[in-house]
Amino acid sequence: MTALRYTVKFKKTLLASLIGLSVSQYTFALQEISDAGLSEATGEGIAMLPENFRMVFQGANDNPNLTSGMGIDYLDRTKDTGYIRYIPVGPLTTEATARGAQKADIFLYGLALSRADTDINNRYNSSSTGQVKSWGTTNNPWLLKVQTAPSTPDFAGVNKPLSYLSFEAPAYDIAGFTGANSTDDYHLKLGLWTDVFMRNPTVAAPDNNPAGWGAGLSNRLRLQAIWNNFSINGSSINLFQTLGGAATSGLSTSYNNTLGLAGTLRFNGGDTQATDTSGFKATLTLPSNLPVLRFSTQGVAGENTSTPAINSAVTAPTFADNEGLFLYGANFNLALGSLYQPLVIGVADDGKNLNMEITRIPNQANVYQKIYTDYANPNSTTYLGSTCNVYQCGKTVGGTFYPATHSSITIGSTKYSGAASNLVTGYSGADAIGVSFGALKNRAPQESPAPKNLGSAVIDGMLIQHMKITTRGL
Repeated sequence: MTALRYTVKFKKTLLASLIGLSVSQYTFALQEISDAGLSEATGEGIAMLPENFRMVFQGANDNPNLTSGMGIDYLDRTKDTGYIRYIPVGPLTTEATARGAQKADIFLYGLALSRADTDINNRYNSSSTGQVKSWGTTNNPWLLKVQTAPSTPDFAGVNKPLSYLSFEAPAYDIAGFTGANSTDDYHLKLGLWTDVFMRNPTVAAPDNNPAGWGAGLSNRLRLQAIWNNFSINGSSINLFQTLGGAATSGLSTSYNNTLGLAGTLRFNGGDTQATDTSGFKATLTLPSNLPVLRFSTQGVAGENTSTPAINSAVTAPTFADNEGLFLYGANFNLALGSLYQPLVIGVADDGKNLNMEITRIPNQANVYQKIYTDYANPNSTTYLGSTCNVYQCGKTVGGTFYPATHSSITIGSTKYSGAASNLVTGYSGADAIGVSFGALKNRAPQESPAPKNLGSAVIDGMLIQHMKITTRGL
């Protein structure tokens, strides 16, 4: 179940009234929502606070069994076969056909989100403690809001007001992972199954007939993905119309007044610092709740070669306990553009496909000085860019907060320089843990064969100067 709360009184403006009519009675418009990231911005929005929350994709069932006991359908993992199907479109190229290539049909099913547990071969916690009790607080909820940043540089470096729609997860606090401050929304579990097939391009699947979609499929690849003990708090997505001035800076005029997107995506498993004597590294007895992202493909013997997504006679898959790729202590903090370097979405030159482009950084000091970082002088008041990592995201200069512009990806044991320079590096000791083929075990005694522990990996301070992706075949 999900309950939605309000934090301030309802303001009876036209916008608030329209929003209030379109949402449930437990949701209210907010007045003058602000946060540490945009302290000068004002606007209105909706606060949401999920409580006792978990979800799972199950197959179609018009009459679910909701009675007490083990017969409850939502506790039956064999029913987790609700799916998303990715359908190939367009013809294969002549070159691909000559080399024997075929299309692929992909079925993503059993998608589930719940509270973390200690079983990293179980993608959904259906126990009595599997709910996320509260995802945020009344003072720190999910937010959907419209607001205005009063001084945003356009592509020519001229400051202008910019209004945008923002969707924000609860604010992030690393203290939520451990100790007395630990909360359920810092201990999530996400899991799914995927079946990928080769499809014979000469055999079409019957439209609107799921029972016949298996025609022409062969050579299945099955994948289980489980992410246990992580949080997405601190993430946000902003949607807006870009400002102008591109021509003045020698940039494409397609950047002007088009659909823009910016955001910060944070997927964190917690503090992974390691020292010579303690911290996140291999010890004689490993904690049972290590944060881990796992990918596995080895099913148990005797599985059907079809997929339960479209064949009700096939049961949900079961995977080997310890096989696969394990990424321990994975922290992904991605800065996806900004209000002054947006991700723009438009129509490609052929008029059919889409362009998705993180715009070039204009040669305008009022723009690039907000993006670049002076690593030699962490206290610089000229260069205001910074890195978003598991410890810190963005920085405050002269009482004004500037969102992070650089990304950080870390897996496993790390070292942290502190808040001033805000640098994360890999821990290089022989007892470092992070990337492992096979689940890590207690060091004494070690199972045979031993897992292949490759240690930690860090990419810190990554800035996207310019990136353009164009679709094909639409």
